[in-house]
Amino acid sequence: MLRIDFSIAADAQSALEESGKRSSTAFAILIVIEKEMLKLLAPPVTSSGGGLEDDLKATRKLLETKNPSGAYVIVRTSPSSQYVVIYVDNAASAKDRMLFSTGTSRVVGATPHAQKRTIQISSVSELLPSLFEAESKKIREDLMTESERNQAAIARMEVAPQPVALPGVAIKMTAEADEMLSQFAKGTVEVVTFKIVSEQLQLDTTVRKLNGDLENVKDVLPEAEPRFVLVRYPSPKTSRAEYVMVYVCPPSCSPKVKIQYASSAAAFREQASRHEIKFAQKVETDTRETLVEDVKSAFVPFNAGGASAASQHDRPRPPVAGAAKGHRMLI
Repeated sequence: MLRIDFSIAADAQSALEESGKRSSTAFAILIVIEKEMLKLLAPPVTSSGGGLEDDLKATRKLLETKNPSGAYVIVRTSPSSQYVVIYVDNAASAKDRMLFSTGTSRVVGATPHAQKRTIQISSVSELLPSLFEAESKKIREDLMTESERNQAAIARMEVAPQPVALPGVAIKMTAEADEMLSQFAKGTVEVVTFKIVSEQLQLDTTVRKLNGDLENVKDVLPEAEPRFVLVRYPSPKTSRAEYVMVYVCPPSCSPKVKIQYASSAAAFREQASRHEIKFAQKVETDTRETLVEDVKSAFVPFNAGGASAASQHDRPRPPVAGAAKGHRMLI
């Protein structure tokens, strides 16, 4: 492994020693490498009394004037704290990069109050107050005990907001669609389908008489478009017509369209409730082909074993691994 023993020029050594004194007015010392020797690029930048930002501005100006391909910038942020900044320009040669990397430990060792953590920059414009504020924070964290770190982490935590139920997205319903809800509530029609167009809920199609045959609903639905479908369907238990809301959402629909319909479902049910329409079942299905099965299954109770009572008596069954999958309910 290549090792270079850098020597420090007398003026550079003197400047570094002077910067360590409490009474020193030196703010920044700029050191370059010339023929394997560490030398001053220019006389030290003295503190102006205007603060860190003003002193760094003067340091940047000096670097821009001298324009070295690389330099060590020893910055004194307090009487007992100095940072070694390694500046190597992006256009610097591989040899220069290697030299500045190798000489870092020599510079740190010669700096009276050097922090163990060095800072690397590739542009003079990076020499800003925020660079040292971030490093100071890292150093403070390194010096913390485990207990202090935990307390600091707790202090940074924010109280999570209380969960709230999100309402459905309000959507405007056309007058024609609202009137058809009224007709559906009165029993004038037994099937009504609705669609969303230009952020409005519009009437799509109607079926006056269903005659208990859900196959008639399939005929009025498009093949690959979502729809809200309201159906008056006779309950197998009571034979009384019940209100059923079906959300048909084909898998081929775009995510944007799916979100638009799904987020409007609650608002649509609210609109229906104003006409005293109370849904006995709310069902979601993939396509018009699965609608019939999913609506019928919504009215059929299923037991933990997923088998009918008759089949349980007729033949033995193996242990059940889990509950049977029923129809999908709208949330």
